[in-house]
Amino acid sequence: MKKLLLLLCFVGSIAADVSGLSYVRNPGKPNILHLSLHTGCIKDFEDVANELRLNLTSWNIGAMTPRTNFDGTTSNNAIWNITAQRAQAVWERHKDFFNQFDMILTSDVAPLSRIFLQNNWQKPLVIWICNRFDYADHGTNRGGFPDKAYYQLFQEAADKPNVRIIPYTDYEWYHAEQRGLSIGRRTIRPIGSIDDSLRSGDTSFIPDHVDPTETLFIYPRLNDQQMRFAQSVCADLNIKTHTGVYNGPGELARYKAVLYFPYAWSNLALYENLQRGIIHFVPSIAFVKELLAQRKPIRTYTHTLFELGEWYKPEYKDVIVYFDSWQDLKAKFETLDYQAMQQKIKAFGAKHRAYVLKQWQEVFDELL
Repeated sequence: MKKLLLLLCFVGSIAADVSGLSYVRNPGKPNILHLSLHTGCIKDFEDVANELRLNLTSWNIGAMTPRTNFDGTTSNNAIWNITAQRAQAVWERHKDFFNQFDMILTSDVAPLSRIFLQNNWQKPLVIWICNRFDYADHGTNRGGFPDKAYYQLFQEAADKPNVRIIPYTDYEWYHAEQRGLSIGRRTIRPIGSIDDSLRSGDTSFIPDHVDPTETLFIYPRLNDQQMRFAQSVCADLNIKTHTGVYNGPGELARYKAVLYFPYAWSNLALYENLQRGIIHFVPSIAFVKELLAQRKPIRTYTHTLFELGEWYKPEYKDVIVYFDSWQDLKAKFETLDYQAMQQKIKAFGAKHRAYVLKQWQEVFDELL
């Protein structure tokens, strides 16, 4: 107890300098620090920590105020570009804080691991790759990142007994292998948060004129041209639609279903939605290719290698409604047994959740 109180006092003392911290406290458990630039990854792993009763401190670097607290100087998105110099500046600034922990976990962008790899971190280090192992922010001065030294450092990390490199979708290990790195193919997908609280207070973002139980929600990650196209097609099919900001997956679950055009190899939203029985209508691979050939304004993450993305995995074929044409969408939207489908999705989500927790437990058993 005395040791725990001392740790809590220490964390409190640095909170004024290192903002963006949150905690999951389970006395007697090893102390784990999770660094990420993505709120979704933070929430997802906090859910894992709650389930496995881990003693977790989360540092959401993207939520820091001011952002210069990270390396002492950088105030913009260049913090994504972890050059050797930036990694060393972060280490020197926060090493006393880092050394309080028994394990480090990085997520979202794997270059965060450079802070520890180039400083010979001997304790367990888990690198959960969620957005390419060599991700760089191209809208800022990259400072030469990614550099040859980083690639060498990352490859050496794959062979270290205290390090586990874990992709969160198959495309991550494929991307690494295409760049000559062998990081293994052990993949752990997001668990899917079950927190149903609205993310922005208690106010619903659904307009009064919209009846969500009769409405197909068009997921908003489309540009204006793509959205107009999707809305126009649905109007021609006499399908009521709505789009816009939604107040978390709990609110999204109030809609009849979601029309989703996959735009990334993997999305945390998929796993959050599986937990809630949310129904996704998704164009099939054949239909996506047909629309691309017709130069229709749709969004997709790839023209090839669809099977490396989560949205077209064979194991999801019974819990995602794929459509092969617009008329097929109309027919399935009008005839689907929604209640039965929701129950099937929730059952699948529960199995997925249990499996992912088992995977994470195995990682911690190996390292701790």
